[in-house]
Amino acid sequence: MDIKKCNSRIKNQIILVSYNESKSNINKIKKITKENYFTHYIEKKNLSFSEKLKKYSKKVKTDFFWHLGDDDRVKYNSIKEINIILKSNSKDISGFTLNYDYQKKIKKNIYKNKKKKSDLKNFDISKDIHKLGTSSAQIFKTKEFIKFKMPNKKYFNDAYYHLGIIIYLLLYKKNWKYLDKNLLIYRYGIINYKRKIVYLNRLEDEFRGYFEPVKYYSRKNYSSIFKTIFYTNIISWIFLNIKLNGKIKTFQIILKNLNYFPFHIEYLLILLLILILPLKLLSFFKKFKN
Repeated sequence: MDIKKCNSRIKNQIILVSYNESKSNINKIKKITKENYFTHYIEKKNLSFSEKLKKYSKKVKTDFFWHLGDDDRVKYNSIKEINIILKSNSKDISGFTLNYDYQKKIKKNIYKNKKKKSDLKNFDISKDIHKLGTSSAQIFKTKEFIKFKMPNKKYFNDAYYHLGIIIYLLLYKKNWKYLDKNLLIYRYGIINYKRKIVYLNRLEDEFRGYFEPVKYYSRKNYSSIFKTIFYTNIISWIFLNIKLNGKIKTFQIILKNLNYFPFHIEYLLILLLILILPLKLLSFFKKFKN
C-alpha cells in the first residue's frame, strides 16, 4: 500500500501502523503520516502474522477493522465507500470480503475506484472460498474477531489465522457477506529463490488453512469447496514447488495432506500425471485446466 497516497483527510478514519523489529524507514514513514489518525507501534521482536492480528485487533476502538498487507494497495475513495456500506449494514453482519484486482507490479499512479452501486450479497463458499485467503480483502467486526477462540491445536494455522475465523462466521454464524466490487489491488509477491522451503510451507498452509476449518464446522458441499481451492490455488503452488524444490519434496507435502482430498478418481489421475510428466508438459496441462 502506498502510505503517502493513503494520507488523505477522511473523517473517522483511524489507521494503526505496526512494524516488526526492523527500524528501516520508520522515521521517514512517521514524517509522511504525521496526521493524528495514524498511530505507530514498533515491536521489540518479530511477530508472526497471527500474533500481530491478535495483538492489534485488541487495540482497535472502532466497530470494524480492515487489516492491510504492506504490499497491497487500496483504490482511491475505497475507504469512503466501505464506511458507507458499514453504516448501512453494521447490525446485520460480522464482516465481508472485497473483490480485488491482481497486479504483478504496482505502478506509481493512483488506482481509481469506479463509481457504481455497491451492495453486499451472501457469500458463496463453493464458488468464492479462494478469496478468503487474501487477508487484505477482509473487513471484520472487531468484537466478533476478538472473542473467537480456536477449537483445537490442529485447527490453528498461523498463515491463515483470519481464514479460520471467517469460516466459523460464515458456516456457524451465517452472517459473513461478499462485496463484488474491486476496491483493492492485490500484489503478487516476488519469488525468493534463497528460501525455497517457504513455498513448501505455503503449500501445506493451503491445505490446512482452508480445509481444517471447513471440515470442523460443516461437511456440506465439501467436494465443491475442495475443487475450487484445488484448481484455483493448490495446483499452482504444486507446480511452483516442483520447479523450486523438486517432485519428491512436493509430493511429501501432498501425501501428508492426502486426508483432505475427497475420494474421487479425478484427483488420483491428476496427481499421477503431475508425478510422471516432465515440468514443461505440466505447464501446458495447467494452461489447459485454467
